[in-house]
Amino acid sequence: MKLALFVVLFSVDCSSRGSVGGSEVCAEPAEPLGGWQAMALPPANVGAIEPVFAWTGQELIVWGGIGLHSENGGCVPCNGGAAYDPHSDTWRPLSSLSAPTPRDWTAGVWTGTSFITWGGLPGTPLRITPADQVGGSYDLSKDSWQSIPTVGQPEWRFQHVLAWSGSLVLVWGGAAPDNTPLCDGGRFDPAGNAWQAMSLVGAPPGCIEPASVWTGSELLVWGGEEADRMTLSSAGAAYNPATDSWRPISSVGAPTARVHPAVVWTGKEMIVYGGNAGVDARAYDPTKDRWRSLSLRGNPGLYTGGDAVWTGSEMILWGRSDCDAGGRYDVASDTWRSFTSKGVLQARTDQSLVWTGDTMLAFGGTVGHDLAERDTNTGAQYKP
Repeated sequence: MKLALFVVLFSVDCSSRGSVGGSEVCAEPAEPLGGWQAMALPPANVGAIEPVFAWTGQELIVWGGIGLHSENGGCVPCNGGAAYDPHSDTWRPLSSLSAPTPRDWTAGVWTGTSFITWGGLPGTPLRITPADQVGGSYDLSKDSWQSIPTVGQPEWRFQHVLAWSGSLVLVWGGAAPDNTPLCDGGRFDPAGNAWQAMSLVGAPPGCIEPASVWTGSELLVWGGEEADRMTLSSAGAAYNPATDSWRPISSVGAPTARVHPAVVWTGKEMIVYGGNAGVDARAYDPTKDRWRSLSLRGNPGLYTGGDAVWTGSEMILWGRSDCDAGGRYDVASDTWRSFTSKGVLQARTDQSLVWTGDTMLAFGGTVGHDLAERDTNTGAQYKP
């Protein structure tokens, strides 16, 4: 059940389906743009597909996931984690003592001192145990794990939103292990080591794989699949943890309904690109509660699955099943430029992307169209 669902939600279509400047086939950029450098391989017990990951400011933390056909071993799911230092191009293993049980489809956040992961499924989701429904907090300085309390936590789930507010871990949406949609959420306070309820008044209808970003004061949630599992949402809402309240996001000029688009927060706007409804690019300003259209001329023309990072001036998109080209969108000039990883990193989907401050790290993913082909725990650094 889980693997079939995975392929449906995260399959990638390389066609542009009517985008302006999008390419129906994989088009090589005329000239190189930026530089790639291959990453060292991680320990064998780190998964290539759907691991939880986060950037700490110095290291990329990767834990769990699936590795069916990885370069240095396979695990379903994988039971370990590691931290990657891009400056030395080295991995160090994370302690496994008191770590959560092996799982994938989980989510995580970096709090500034700890890496917190919550949610996810074991290799056999229909046999999920109480031990598989406990989150974990990893202390980077001590290389140690401790369990997150389960008293008061929301119903266990996957495909959920997990965000860090600066003081609280925010949970929204997702699906239960039996695939029942969960249109609710919760708040975890690491300082008090306790869960708090989250208001549902005015909450958005999109529960499964919506676009979401933390703005510094609000969690923006837009789009996604609704509770009936048949309707895609074109609505959204903003959650303020200080007041435990939701406010509606304007639908005027919003993108058409979709699931799992690429999304970044620029410091002023939430940019939503692509998803399963085709190529489109819109930006939402929460201060003005207003959407605006972005140029599509020269866009990479792909259906993306959340494969984007924000550099401070550009949104970088990379990850196609049969094309090693990506796109860079400059907000100030409203223009797109293409780039390629040819010769360094094979085309893939479902990879993990983070921005370090001057470099994009791309790790793991599936080379080919589905899980029956090949998962790979290779990665690379890209400097624009």
